[in-house]
Amino acid sequence: MPDITVAIDYDETFTTCRKTWTAVIELLRQSGANVICISARFPNCPIPDFPGQVYYACGQLKGEYAEDNGIKVDVWIDDWPSCIGEVAHRRGVQSPQSVQRRQLFNRMMAGLTKS
Repeated sequence: MPDITVAIDYDETFTTCRKTWTAVIELLRQSGANVICISARFPNCPIPDFPGQVYYACGQLKGEYAEDNGIKVDVWIDDWPSCIGEVAHRRGVQSPQSVQRRQLFNRMMAGLTKS
């Protein structure tokens, strides 16, 4: 695994199974990943048991918070993806699956119109 940064949410993500997520985090780190926590929480509600660096977005969209603070996140793990928001380095980029689906749909429609 190349050096990547994985951001894991805390509430209702890491907290769903602390022991399992801690093992996953260790496995990711052994593979060369940097694993951090970006929470929507404010610092006055600290997160004491996450095994690594914790960032407090203070209600700001997490992707925006990361960009504003120079944190490039490659992979997000969050039970509420809308709290991440749009990520600048992926703005306007379509997933490979989306491109494939559109190509398949266009081929199917072209076949229907020939009939």
